[in-house]
Amino acid sequence: MACVLNAFGRRESNILILWVGILFSLPLFFCGYPWGTHDGWIQQIWQECFARQFWDGELYPRWLPEPNQGFGGATYFFYPPLPYWAGSIFWGIASVCGLPVSLALGWGAALAFILSGFSMRYCLRQFTDTEWFAAVGAVVYMVAPYHLAIDLLDRGAHAEFWAFLWLPLIIGNMQRFGRSDSAKEKRQVILYLAFSLTALIMTHLPTTVTFAPFILGFALFLGKKGYNATMLSGLLSLGLSAAYWVPAFFLRVHTKGASDPSFNGAGMKGTFFFPNLDWRIPLFTNDVFNRRLLYIFLGMVIIWGALYLCILLFPRTDVQRNKRSDLLFWALMMGICLLFMTPCTNLIYEWVPGFKNIQFSWRFLGCATFMSCLLLCFVLEVFWRKPSQQDGTNSLIPFSDAKLWAGKSLGSVILLVMLGTAGVLGWVKYQDAFWDMEAGMLRTPPTSIDVYDRNAWAEYDPVAANLKEAQGFFPEDIRTGNKWEPRFKETGGTLKAFTRGARHWELECQTDTEQSLLLPQYWFPGWEAKSGTQILSVGPEVRSGLIQINIPPGRHQITLRLRPLWPEWTGLYLSLLTLAMTGLYALLLIKKTYGSQRHHT
Repeated sequence: MACVLNAFGRRESNILILWVGILFSLPLFFCGYPWGTHDGWIQQIWQECFARQFWDGELYPRWLPEPNQGFGGATYFFYPPLPYWAGSIFWGIASVCGLPVSLALGWGAALAFILSGFSMRYCLRQFTDTEWFAAVGAVVYMVAPYHLAIDLLDRGAHAEFWAFLWLPLIIGNMQRFGRSDSAKEKRQVILYLAFSLTALIMTHLPTTVTFAPFILGFALFLGKKGYNATMLSGLLSLGLSAAYWVPAFFLRVHTKGASDPSFNGAGMKGTFFFPNLDWRIPLFTNDVFNRRLLYIFLGMVIIWGALYLCILLFPRTDVQRNKRSDLLFWALMMGICLLFMTPCTNLIYEWVPGFKNIQFSWRFLGCATFMSCLLLCFVLEVFWRKPSQQDGTNSLIPFSDAKLWAGKSLGSVILLVMLGTAGVLGWVKYQDAFWDMEAGMLRTPPTSIDVYDRNAWAEYDPVAANLKEAQGFFPEDIRTGNKWEPRFKETGGTLKAFTRGARHWELECQTDTEQSLLLPQYWFPGWEAKSGTQILSVGPEVRSGLIQINIPPGRHQITLRLRPLWPEWTGLYLSLLTLAMTGLYALLLIKKTYGSQRHHT
């Protein structure tokens, strides 16, 4: 067995991660995204709308005209776009191949799942020199219960599921910077870290918020140079992702989410474990979903306890000092992470701006999952590799048989808890998500997606939107195939809409009196109407929130556009400027590296 493990190299590690990824992703390949999850149906609608506009030439769709039963929504002014860009590529492939486009989101999730294994392996290889420890940690990270069973198969939290890809890359690059003695490599790693942080921001903001304290803590742990490098990478990431977060921050006040108590963390106390600090009452809401989360949390507590017992057994040698300090630091971080899911940290949620916007305290299970896999790797490396270590004098310091047995047992407990909860919860959720119990067969992917279904999620609706009132003006069912046409609020006049797009309408109308023209789209800041050179008055209809244009008497050819406001332009220019500066810096590094290689040859 030892010979097999010693021969386990990078190639074998890659094959293992790839095959595990493909095996667990097979239902995603053939059935598509799990539709019956909490958010699965709306994720499909968003991806379908986003991909259509993307392939129509709008590289960054923000306004979706179809949701809310055809009245539109400002979803991607606020929702990060990166996972949906990847899904749009798969949407195009499925369209060309004649396959159901509903498979695209599932393929995107499968890609994120497989890549998360490789990113975790990269991270662990910065902490360990043994390949098979990194491979085991990567596989456990992939199938971890909160990652696979909850985020994908239970909640359908597509963006948060994608965020698992970036957490290991961030910490791995920070550790690589701390370990490197080469100034050239350090400069390269700053860029890698900046792009990893950018990707996390552009994927899922709540995960960015929950992981940020631990990034800062690790930066301080690495020392002054590590802290400075992390801060520089963080500034670059804010510039690179500005095209997303600047409009999201400044235009949020124009959505219902800005005043929605649940979206602003009013129900945070209901998401704590042991809300009254009473072990007999572990939950506020004792439903099936919350009990699953509780089992994962209790598993993390068991793992955390086992880790602290391992610290007592850890050899106190000079050679092992760095590994022991890493173990102590990440065990402390995991303990803080667990505390964030209890009422002990309620004051932090109240005092720290933006913290309550994560909505659910149990989102910290994602951070705890990453930390538990990292700490598992430390324990395996110390207790499962060999029964002796060396100190600075090269004399062997063997474990006692009792300590070695205890360390291996604790490592086994950690591994079994992770895999056990993953297996039990994952098996149940795979059946719910992909297996039709009545028909006794796999669920087939939807052949079409009703993009007009329900709503675009209330917090992303324009603040004046009122679906019931809007349907009073346009009572027909848009899903019959006949798109709603603009209409005058009062009788009289003629009207023709001859061009319509996500952010662009062209209409022709004639009226003998001043009229109010209603469009079957919600109003949002930036809508501007012109008749030739004349700017017409545009605003929200008072009851429904639909676009209302005041039309003077006469014949008009009207152009209506949702023009970018200053936050969009500012974010875009800031991202392009930062990208140009980063690209120039990268070119200088490449040139310097190439010149150095030529000098040596």
